[in-house]
Order: sequence, then structure tokens, then C-alpha cells
Amino acid sequence: LAYEELKSILKNNQINELGLLYTKRDGQEKEKRIVWEGTKDQPINQNTPIYLFENKTKLGIALWSAAGIMKEAKKEYERLKETKNPTLNEVTKIILMINADAYSVWNVRKRMIKEKQVEVKEEIAFLNCLITKHPKSEESFQHRHYLLKNYPLNAKDELIAADKAIENYKRNYYAWDYKHNVIKKLGDALTIKHVEQANNHFKQHISDYSAAAFLQYTLNQLIKRPDTQLDVYYFVFQLCIDNQQAIYFYPGHETLWHHRRFLMYFLKEKLSHIRHIDNHKLKIIFEKLVKDKHAPWQHFFSWPPTMASEHQFVHFCCTEDHIERVDEQRRHGYQYFRFFVTTIDYSLEAQQVIQKILAKLH
Repeated sequence: LAYEELKSILKNNQINELGLLYTKRDGQEKEKRIVWEGTKDQPINQNTPIYLFENKTKLGIALWSAAGIMKEAKKEYERLKETKNPTLNEVTKIILMINADAYSVWNVRKRMIKEKQVEVKEEIAFLNCLITKHPKSEESFQHRHYLLKNYPLNAKDELIAADKAIENYKRNYYAWDYKHNVIKKLGDALTIKHVEQANNHFKQHISDYSAAAFLQYTLNQLIKRPDTQLDVYYFVFQLCIDNQQAIYFYPGHETLWHHRRFLMYFLKEKLSHIRHIDNHKLKIIFEKLVKDKHAPWQHFFSWPPTMASEHQFVHFCCTEDHIERVDEQRRHGYQYFRFFVTTIDYSLEAQQVIQKILAKLH
């Protein structure tokens, strides 16, 4: 009964949020009704398997009933998967609501879209609903990649959907990877605001390398456009300062040191080749940004970055024994500095400094 009722609900209502509810069923009391409707503030009947909220737009499935519903759905799926029966739409939705990584079911839905049994608009709405319960489902994002590649989706709406998945599950590789592909669709609509948004997330989740990789990718795209080069230059200055602050206050995080490698390489290989930029003016801007931060390591900043300034900073961050995760901080810091002198400042003086550091480590 619950399974049949659920099919009817999906057919007749626009569900935009899904949840599996951890209710405790009283085995001695029989269900008085299959569907419970009300508001989130009302006490619910825990013996009811299906719940509807907010004008039948939010759907809840009692966890104790999910196994039975899935069993019935799989039986009907096996019977209908090779057919064009319209009921297959609701059957596949039910399976994916409980197990969003059922890739064979996604393949059936791809076929249904090709045969116009399911509209692309309806499929996007269903995927947005799944994000509320399964924000890090690899197969659902692969399905979304397929739609993005083969159908004209709205790039801005897709970015919003990916951001929603990231909000629901912070370190979400699949959502950030999907944003990479959406950004390619934006073209000239890509702005520095997209970079700022990624950086704001990264500052709050400093071990999320997927966010750092997306930030780096967008910077590489924007620097190719003459109309955004100056904005990128100024923003990379801010990133360098934010990065040094994060490394000092959150020691031992490898992602921060790897991000610094990117920033230094970016400054050398990308920004240094922009001919119409006044480096003296940029140096003044850089020094003002540093001063405004009131950082205790202000004198370690320099423009352009040098072996001496970077060595001072690494030494400053890695020599205090009382800091947390001091061993990881030293390892990542010295590895970063070795990268800097071999890739950014490959001079005899730099090599001599590296040899001294390695001698101390051994």
C-alpha cells in the first residue's frame, strides 16, 4: 500500500525536497493511514510510512518502510525496464530516492529522455530534489554531466544546484567537478565573482582541495581574457595574503601549502607576462593590502616574491615548537620552499639554502 501511494504522490505532485525519517515504529499498532500530511511543527504519527509537508512539496519516507518500498519497486522495475510503460517513470524515481547510485536505473532514465518519455526539465527538477537527500551521489552527478553535454541547460541554474549540493555536503568532489564543466559553458559570463565565491568557501573549509582546484581553474580561465586580467592580478594579491594568514593560524594543512605553490607559479608564469601592467603601481597596492591586514608577519611580504621573503615566512611558520601539528607544518613548509627555489627562484643562493635545510632535517 505504501509503495502504490508513493507512486501516486510522485505522479500528481511537484516534490522539491526529500528526506528519510528516523521514526520509531510501534509494531503492535497497525497503521491507521498510509500518508501523513501536515507542517514540520506538528507531531507526526510514527506508524505512518509516508509524510508530506508544505502543500505536498516536501516528501518524507520513514526509514523502517524503505526496505519494503524498495523491494516492491525493484520487482516492478524488472518487469517494466524494457518497456515504454509510463509507470516506469515513478518506479525509477522511487528506487533512486532511496539509492541514488543505482547506475543501471539512471541508464534506463537516459533512454526514457532520448525517447521523450521524460522531459529534460522534469529530470532536472528530479535531480534538484535528490540533492536535498543525496548531495554527494556520484551517479546522479554523472547523469547531470550527461544532460549538460547533450541538452541546452541553463548554466546559471546549474551553478546554483551545484552550490546547493556543496552547502549540504561540504567536501563534495562531485559537485565541484560538475561546476568545472558548467563554467566552460559560461564563457564570457564567467566573472571574478565566481572566483570570490569559491574563495569564500575555501577560507571556511581549508582542507577542501576540490574548492581550491576550482578556484585555480577559474583564475586560469579569467587570465586569458584582457577585460579581466587586472581584476585577477589584484585578486591574486589578496589570495596570497589570505593564504599566509591561513597557513599561520591553521598549521599542518597540506592543502594550504599546495595552494601557495599554485599562487607562486601563477604569479611567475601568468601575471608576469601582462605587458600593460605598471609593476610599481601594483607593488604599492600590494604593500597597502598587507598593511591593512595588520599581520604580525608583514615584513615577510614582498613584491615580487623572493627566495629571501619566502624563506623568512616558512621559517617563521615552522620553527615554533608550541604550535599544533608542528611536524606536519614543518614537512609541508620545507617541501613548499624546495618547490619555490627549484621552480620559481632557481638560483645558486637558493640551492645553498635548500641544502642547509635538508641537512637540518637529516
